[in-house]
Amino acid sequence: MSTIYLPYEGPPLPFLRRLPLSFWVIRIVVEPALVFTLSIVLPNLFILEPSAAHYLALCALLLAMKNYVAWYMQWQFIRGLLDSRNSAPIIAKVVEDRATPEELASVRLASFPRNLPDDIRRAAAVHIASVFAPGPQAQAQPATNSQE
Repeated sequence: MSTIYLPYEGPPLPFLRRLPLSFWVIRIVVEPALVFTLSIVLPNLFILEPSAAHYLALCALLLAMKNYVAWYMQWQFIRGLLDSRNSAPIIAKVVEDRATPEELASVRLASFPRNLPDDIRRAAAVHIASVFAPGPQAQAQPATNSQE
């Protein structure tokens, strides 16, 4: 994917990198907590006015929410790739009519009827593969032998 969809904002601040926490824990918990702490401490030192401190507290909350959504989007993308990697061999077996009931159950599919023509079986497998494909994609249409 391009950086438009998954922007990387860079590493955490140097003093936060020294913490023995994961990248996402720092992004979702530590950085917003630091901003929220600053929104409490700085007005007490008369560095920020109360309205600016309230804005900073709101920014801390929104920063945590934004980073959580970014983590979830990345997790969902990686999960889609892993799911398609694990289901691809089973879908290939469905096309060849060699899939066992246990394999079909693992991806929640039913077997095709035994007397189904090969072109319909392939068209159905293309449709199933497009459903398991990660991300929005146009469904591939199987080639037909009819002349128009």
